[in-house]
Amino acid sequence: MGRARPSMQELIQGRRNAGFVGRRRELDAFRDNFGLPPEDERHRFVFHVHGHAGVGKTWLMRRLEQTSRQEYGALTARVDETASSVPEAMASISEQFARQGRELSAFDRRLATYRQRRHEAESAPAEGERQGPSTGSMAAARAGLAGLGMVPGVGALAGAVDPVPLAEGTDRLRAALGSRFRDHKDVQLVLDPVETLTPLLVRELSEAAAAVPWL
Repeated sequence: MGRARPSMQELIQGRRNAGFVGRRRELDAFRDNFGLPPEDERHRFVFHVHGHAGVGKTWLMRRLEQTSRQEYGALTARVDETASSVPEAMASISEQFARQGRELSAFDRRLATYRQRRHEAESAPAEGERQGPSTGSMAAARAGLAGLGMVPGVGALAGAVDPVPLAEGTDRLRAALGSRFRDHKDVQLVLDPVETLTPLLVRELSEAAAAVPWL
């Protein structure tokens, strides 16, 4: 009985694999590392892929990720410069895990709340009369500008910035959020999302690590 003809997908994948040349040593070293327990001093926790543009770094990274998933059951995620902020980088990790069947439910719920509250805060009209900044906001603004003044190339610009509008903006933001959101946790979430979201992400990453062979 003759062999079934390979599918188009199999043909394309075979040609891609055949084109993966000159990286066998790196791929073998990566595979060998999975055979070493983390307690072994030879085990590596970081692989540094570097080189000039166009030498195949991205292709190698994708191949290493594919090897991790298909051969060793690893849960993987990649984050690059397309993530415009720390919360969006966290969101990217969660989305990639979900596509692999591991949802970070608590983190996702809080992230959705953050995005909703941020949208509400950004779309809220300004209200109330303009007042002078608080002492605390003025001190924070001046301290921030003083720090910028020590950065080479920025000192002259920082010295020309009036700290009063910065402090007033901080006060208006706090007041607007405080009047719009009853829950203080929502105010803190909008003001500092990283502080709120990080513990949730770390906790669920720890739970995921306990449920899969490799993370």
